[in-house]
Amino acid sequence: LAAPEEAARAAGQEAANARDLDALSARLADFSHAPFRDMAQHFLFSAGAPGARLMVFDAAPGATEEASGEAFSGSSAALLDNMLRAIGFDRQSACLAYVSPWRPPGDKPLTEQEATIFAPFARRHVELARPEVLLLFGETPARILLETSEPLSKLRGKSFEIRCGDHATRAFVFSSLDAMLKSPALKPAAWRDLRKAAAALEASAENAQL
Repeated sequence: LAAPEEAARAAGQEAANARDLDALSARLADFSHAPFRDMAQHFLFSAGAPGARLMVFDAAPGATEEASGEAFSGSSAALLDNMLRAIGFDRQSACLAYVSPWRPPGDKPLTEQEATIFAPFARRHVELARPEVLLLFGETPARILLETSEPLSKLRGKSFEIRCGDHATRAFVFSSLDAMLKSPALKPAAWRDLRKAAAALEASAENAQL
């Protein structure tokens, strides 16, 4: 195994050399330094509509996805579907992606070193997909794509403009889907932020018509 710093540099080179989403998926699938690559049964890059106006990032597939081989297919994905419907989207009109396309053993959270290796691929994914609005669920996607070490509690409820390569997008941070399933008290705040994201999408559409 390569040292984490070496693996992260190699990840950056591989991601930068991907010219489109298919190439990025193939390069990540073949990236020998990727954590969990040889431990999971399925490579689950994304679901939904590549290049959609709205993009979602979760940390990694879970046990249901690993068993089914289908990205975003568990109970947390059902919650996500409901959230998307609430703002007029579904899987045919949104892009759903993971930081790690492989399920971590035991569904453990990604360590900082593991997230650093996946980060170039996640950021390149955003750059190539070019969403207008990005929804980040949980600490790992938020820290990678906002490039921050701030805790989730200080990131929720805000709107961020982020740049991935030559693409700028508006991002909103949410508690993880699993956390919201376990703690329904988190849902009202998520609903408020979801409405802000919907307003940002509407504003973007209006500006495009001007």
